[in-house]
Amino acid sequence: MDTQEYNKSLNQELASKSVITFEIIKAFTEAYNYDAATSINWLISKIKIIKQRIDNGEILEVEENIEKNIVLLNKYTFPIWITNKYPEVYPDIFS
Repeated sequence: MDTQEYNKSLNQELASKSVITFEIIKAFTEAYNYDAATSINWLISKIKIIKQRIDNGEILEVEENIEKNIVLLNKYTFPIWITNKYPEVYPDIFS
């Protein structure tokens, strides 16, 4: 699967699935830690898909680690989760 197909598939998954898998969180964290503008912009675009769903009142589950411990994201917990997990992108998500 090439990059464009991967992004399209990921966008569809983020827009429709009720569980954000550990594999996705791992990709998010890798992008965040890579610390390049393109990686950070990619991460922001993906997190904004999640934010839109939460803004619409959905509650999503996140597999937080390899043991698949679940964190529930809603309009109250989502900002805290972003602050704890990806603090540098918080202003871009909530601006």
